[in-house]
Amino acid sequence: MTHTGKVLIGIGAAKSGTTWLFQNLRSHPQMHAMPLKELHYFDQLHGENQFPGRFHEAELILHTREKEEANDPFVKAQTDWLRKYIAPVTLDDRWYVSLLEGASDRVPLDISPGYAVMSERGFSHMKSLLPNAQVVFMMRNPMERAWSQFRKDVFERTTKPMTNAHMMDILDWSVFAERSNYTETIRRLDNAFDDAHVTYAFYEDVFANPLGFLSGLCRSLGVDFAPSLFPHTDARSNISRNLAIPSEVGAHLVRRYARVCESVE
Repeated sequence: MTHTGKVLIGIGAAKSGTTWLFQNLRSHPQMHAMPLKELHYFDQLHGENQFPGRFHEAELILHTREKEEANDPFVKAQTDWLRKYIAPVTLDDRWYVSLLEGASDRVPLDISPGYAVMSERGFSHMKSLLPNAQVVFMMRNPMERAWSQFRKDVFERTTKPMTNAHMMDILDWSVFAERSNYTETIRRLDNAFDDAHVTYAFYEDVFANPLGFLSGLCRSLGVDFAPSLFPHTDARSNISRNLAIPSEVGAHLVRRYARVCESVE
């Protein structure tokens, strides 16, 4: 089975701007955002880390939509889509393609950061099913990305003081390191897709010139670009609490990610 239409696939690491990407693209009239940002199809089949909570968010949104005006065509379309997503008869290509069908002549969005760490077979499957997909790989300085994720996932959830040694132990966990293995993701993408179908973007560059980045992306997708189509470029999502990085911890991260930084320069 093959879906020949254009699809925008967003992948990347936590705290690298994928939510910003979704929020900006969903406002474009030639883009089609599903009720969920992350569809998590290919990583369910080809990822080491499954996403068991993927249905929970859909169930919460469906519960809210079911309380709204049933005669509203938009609400009905969303509830129908969510029911289809939650209860697939079989998790297969036909089911995934059916999720994209409501896009009509617009470009559907699947911004699932977890695709970045799936196997090479996953990217080959994606290319085979979606030959005209445009993949955007969002990256960020790996030291800053890991520290931002630490602040969000660890620091905000504890009231206990932490030693530098404890912070460094946590930052060495695979959940922080695997999403920063950019070189391996790039290798797998390059083996599956040609250059015209992949956009590599760094968080720092995107936020230095967001409209320039979005202009190039629109050109790759063959859709219109105008600054007025993107009113949310200054918005930030999932902002972590501020915490200065201790010098010892910063030095540890520099050593850990030095090779990654050199390989993607």
